[in-house]
Amino acid sequence: MVRDSRIQVQNLGDGTDSVLRENGTSSILRPAAFVPFDEDGEVRIYQRNLPHWRQDACTYFVTFRLVDSIPEGVRREWEYEQKMWLLARGIQYDGPRGSWRAQLDKLAGSERHQFEKHFDRKAQACLDRGLGECWLKEAACISALREELFKADGERHHLGDFVIMPNHVHLLTTPIAGHELEIVLKIEASTVETDEGKDRSEEHTSELQSH
Repeated sequence: MVRDSRIQVQNLGDGTDSVLRENGTSSILRPAAFVPFDEDGEVRIYQRNLPHWRQDACTYFVTFRLVDSIPEGVRREWEYEQKMWLLARGIQYDGPRGSWRAQLDKLAGSERHQFEKHFDRKAQACLDRGLGECWLKEAACISALREELFKADGERHHLGDFVIMPNHVHLLTTPIAGHELEIVLKIEASTVETDEGKDRSEEHTSELQSH
């Protein structure tokens, strides 16, 4: 273990390093191959909060978050702002999964990009505020999540670098042919027992959502 006033670095073998910072952030740096998007390859596109592009054997940057990392009040404020932005362009907002998305797709590409970029930045900024219970600061939770991420490595996907923040996770991953990204990264909510004992363990059960 190498130590200084800011970080602790541990070599895990096979070129993999574990980095723990004094602010509670945990990172794994791995020698994984990066496979860029192939503009000439087949692409599958679907829409949720943002457009999702899928391409076999491509490397993805993925964010997970704890459910309480974006409070309901903040989400409602964003929804109202979206409603007003759309209304100014003659589009009626009819809910998160409403038909307004089809109308948004008909706008000029620059306007769609402005909309998506603006609200994505809001989401990332909110996550970085460290809201919610922030269970991923707990050593036991970090350990359990790391174990879960490594479990499918080499079988369903090739896991690259990842960083565990107090209330969210960023990672690079390349799904193996025949395995969809959504299945590869499906992490079941699990209970992590801490030093306080089993009577407190339920407090550490948090659902991870992809973002």
